[in-house]
Amino acid sequence: MTKRQIKRQLEKYRENLTTLSPEERLEVFLKAANESNEGWMELLQESTPRDDHSAYTKRGWIALQFRLHALYELHTCLLEYQLEKMMQQAVRINELSAEEAISEASFEQSCEYTEQINLLFVELHTQYHAYDRFAKDIFGVNIKTWFGSHPNGPSVGETIDEILADPTRRKLATEELNNSKTEPEGDDWTTLDEVTTTRYEQYVDLWNDIVEDIGNDTSPSWEV
Repeated sequence: MTKRQIKRQLEKYRENLTTLSPEERLEVFLKAANESNEGWMELLQESTPRDDHSAYTKRGWIALQFRLHALYELHTCLLEYQLEKMMQQAVRINELSAEEAISEASFEQSCEYTEQINLLFVELHTQYHAYDRFAKDIFGVNIKTWFGSHPNGPSVGETIDEILADPTRRKLATEELNNSKTEPEGDDWTTLDEVTTTRYEQYVDLWNDIVEDIGNDTSPSWEV
């Protein structure tokens, strides 16, 4: 598509864009940013009604700060998970290469790594799916679109996706969460989805507290 065609397409939608609410405008902006569609991003800025400009730009700025925090949390947890896996593998390699029988200390150390890996899996699952649900409900996009325009967003998301797709690790993590390998009768068994829902609600409460008093103050400029 030529620049002239893109310009005509944008002008075609300019009038409709003025009717978007700040929330709807932010959703379209995040999708355009994920696709590196600078024309759409510029038009969204230009077509914002004066009365909505502060609410839109400040909401967008907060959304990007929220994204930075989410990525930092997820990336940190991912690195901790990978480090524990590497340490556990090193212990097992030493055990296999040793001529003597596995010592009790080595066995206990390996078990400690396993426990920590399972707990980090719980945290990784909780953060990732809570942020994904948050992005869908608050911004109207999934976590991949929300993270898409950040340099590290796609790689962090893809790596976490691969880890969380392991059903065996999910089972072990759930057992670790409940400190039991057998699901009891009644409501005493905590699932990963339940933990995720609690974390999601915390994210939503935090967002609502932040955007509640946006008001009409001049907001800082923001870029993706």
